[in-house]
Amino acid sequence: MTGPYETEQQVRELPAVRAVYDAMHASHRCGVMGELGYPLLDEACEAASVKVGAYDHRILIWLAGFEPETCAVVAGLITRAHQAGTAVTGEPPVTLTAAQAASSSAKLPWAGSRFASVGTGSALASLTVDSEPPLLAGSYGTHVATASP
Repeated sequence: MTGPYETEQQVRELPAVRAVYDAMHASHRCGVMGELGYPLLDEACEAASVKVGAYDHRILIWLAGFEPETCAVVAGLITRAHQAGTAVTGEPPVTLTAAQAASSSAKLPWAGSRFASVGTGSALASLTVDSEPPLLAGSYGTHVATASP
C-alpha cells in the first residue's frame, strides 16, 4: 500500500480499503471506519520507525475518521517518505503491503473507548478525551456515538 496513486478508484480497490468497507457494511455499530482506519496509519508510522507523540496520536485518530482511501494515501505517503530516506541513508526500507495491513489491522487493539463523534448536517467533530478544543473533520452526515473510557 505505497502508491503513488493517480485516482481515487485505484485507492478504493486496495485490499486494505476494501476490508474497511466490508467491515463497515457488516456492522451496525458506529465508529468501525475509524477503528480500522487508525491501524493503517499507525502501522505505517511504526514500520517507518516514526515516534508518535500524544498530539501526533490525536491527529492520527482524527485522520482515521476520514474515508479509508484517505488513510491509505496518508499511510502510503509515510511509507514512501521512509523509503526515500532509506535510499539516501542506505538503511533497508520497511514496506507495509496491503495484504499485511488488511490482515493485521483487524487484529490490533484500537482505543475506541477514547473516541467519540458528534455530527451535524455539515461537519463531523471528532473528540478524544484529550481534545482541547475538539478536532474537526470535514465529513458530512449525522452520526452520534458516545464512548466512555
